[in-house]
Amino acid sequence: MHFIIDTVKVVEVFCFIDDFCKEVKEYFTSHPLTGAEASIQASEMIKLWLNSSPT
Repeated sequence: MHFIIDTVKVVEVFCFIDDFCKEVKEYFTSHPLTGAEASIQASEMIKLWLNSSPT
């Protein structure tokens, strides 16, 4: 099976994820979490978001 990777789409996804991480960091800087919630990483949030997105 051959996959054709559209480099423009790959760059678009990486830019979206980078922007998302920046916004999450900015939000949680001004709205700190406490307890167990405080230990979640941006990468874990992205994984949860991607897993919950419709395909």
